[in-house]
Amino acid sequence: MDIIGDVINKGVPIATPISIRCGDLLNISDNPKELRENISNEFDKYLRFLNENYKKADFEIFLTMSVCINPETLEKKLIFSPEGLVTSLMYNLNYRDLCKSCVVETTSMDFDINDLLPQVEKLKKINNDQKLKKEFPVLYNCYKGMIETRRQIEMVKKRLGIKPNTSPEKVYLAISNELRKNNVFISIGSFLKIYNLNIIQYCKDAAESCENIINNFPKIEKYLEENAFTLNAVGISKEKLELYFTYRFLKELEIDHFDDKQNFVYYVANYFRENPVRKNSDYPRITIDAVTENRMGLDIKDADGREITPKSLYQEFTELLLKNPELKPVNFNDVDFSGMSLDEVNEFVTNYLKTYTVNWEIIPKGKYDETAYSIFKRSKHTEVDYERLKQLFMEKVMFYNELDPYMCVEGKKTFDGYIGYIFSNGIVILDKFYDNVEKGKVSKGDAIYYMKIEDFYRLSHYPKRELMKMPEVGRIIHKGNWMDTIRNIINQSGDGMKTSTEAKQLVKDNNY
Repeated sequence: MDIIGDVINKGVPIATPISIRCGDLLNISDNPKELRENISNEFDKYLRFLNENYKKADFEIFLTMSVCINPETLEKKLIFSPEGLVTSLMYNLNYRDLCKSCVVETTSMDFDINDLLPQVEKLKKINNDQKLKKEFPVLYNCYKGMIETRRQIEMVKKRLGIKPNTSPEKVYLAISNELRKNNVFISIGSFLKIYNLNIIQYCKDAAESCENIINNFPKIEKYLEENAFTLNAVGISKEKLELYFTYRFLKELEIDHFDDKQNFVYYVANYFRENPVRKNSDYPRITIDAVTENRMGLDIKDADGREITPKSLYQEFTELLLKNPELKPVNFNDVDFSGMSLDEVNEFVTNYLKTYTVNWEIIPKGKYDETAYSIFKRSKHTEVDYERLKQLFMEKVMFYNELDPYMCVEGKKTFDGYIGYIFSNGIVILDKFYDNVEKGKVSKGDAIYYMKIEDFYRLSHYPKRELMKMPEVGRIIHKGNWMDTIRNIINQSGDGMKTSTEAKQLVKDNNY
């Protein structure tokens, strides 16, 4: 497996279609020239497929890659991005004046590609240069480039003394070598389009090409998925690649309307779990989202991009988990997914998450001082205090998942903000993460409670002030070696069969 394949296949084998910019890979490569050549060779195959089947007119397609997963083997590979193709059409057709904004290479697949058809109809009616320039600036730039190439063709014809009535095919054979000397490399098909170029025919062909791609998009998407590729001689260190892909997974997590956000959590969480030093590391440093070339022919200024490090990504990940309590950095490292299909992996993960976020109805209404609790939840943190609490929050998230609990439950009502970790030796650990789950307000480090699973449901109906007095309940403060204390507790021998039986019975009896 190539180094990119090795990196993208880490973690849970589940569908996670991240976008990968060619420019980003080139920026972090020590051998960008060879990498660009390898990518271009693969991209040429893709363009030949489009040109032979759906694309009559020349216009630009984003060279954006994505990750797809084989539903049977669970292997993830690189493909050219279907989302990148949709976004290319959006710019070429100037959907909602997109050309006036900054260039991005992909859009969400929630977008209905058929919404572009009205723009196709408008393009069919364009009959002069000025209208094309005003309504479809990207296509105009492409057309203008073709006009310049035709001008060079006419100059070469004149210099070589080729007669005006010579057939286009013979003209191509006569001047192709001369064009190459001027760094103009052109196929016979493209040459004929340029040689016979006129604005009405170009707009008609461009509209027909876009319409063909829109109407046949599922077939094109299938082709892309079936024609995955590998990249050799990328010249990128594994540390930089892992950092870059973690960044891309994190970007998907930040898309608010994305339905499967949880799928992207696993890769990011595993990146920091695999090497805990990363969360405070400023190495490696890479630059992403830089603009160093005139994409789509638009008037885009060069941009230096953004520098990222493992530390900066960890800070972003922390903020995202704080704002989205429903996201769970679950650890599946000990699960053997080999032999499963993609559907079976999805089913396994979904069922696990159901047990993780099961409703934990603890104390009935009226059993606690609601007024005092409400005042406590509204208390504000200072900036310094908040940074400390964020650090504690992430320490707890990563710590408990590393312990590999048998099952997890989520607290409601008085224990709102608590998560219960049930371990195979029959011990239940209750730790508080939020003062207010709805607002994402972090806990100040309330005490940890622990008890045996057979006592859990009965005891958890008592107010916390009563739990503190009960001999069956242990209490730990988040100070000193509290993590070692918990490790010692869950490492004690216990009745694993009882844990399994009790946990299943709790769910069956709808106690949660």
